[in-house]
Amino acid sequence: FLNGLNLCQAEKYTDAIVAFNQALILSPLHAESYYNRGMARVMLGEYYKALLDFDEALNLSPNNAQIYGERAVTKFHLQDHRGALEDFNFAVKFDLNNPYRYSSRAYVRAILGDIPGAMQDYQKAIAIDPNDAIAYNNLGLLEEQLG
Repeated sequence: FLNGLNLCQAEKYTDAIVAFNQALILSPLHAESYYNRGMARVMLGEYYKALLDFDEALNLSPNNAQIYGERAVTKFHLQDHRGALEDFNFAVKFDLNNPYRYSSRAYVRAILGDIPGAMQDYQKAIAIDPNDAIAYNNLGLLEEQLG
């Protein structure tokens, strides 16, 4: 497992996947190995395989906001915006005080046409982190869009 993490840090993602495969042979119920193998696959653009890893990680760690968040981003890359929104909802539920979770969900809400919901999420992100210039910018763009 640690070897896989080190390989990811060195941006050797294919080798990292091999290392996580070996770790999972030794410990098949290790959610972090599935999660990190999924992250390596995302870095390689292997989004469908990454989804399978994130699914397995969530089976083993069902309340993990980080895994939901990364699976949501992966679904977003696959143009599954509704699926991404569903996963961001869980990420927010399990990590209520993380402004990134709200901003991420806001971005997807805006794409899906839920401008009021997106604005509410950006406002929540700003309330948690008043120095988040990106959330202010994105909120302003939505306000401008509404006129």
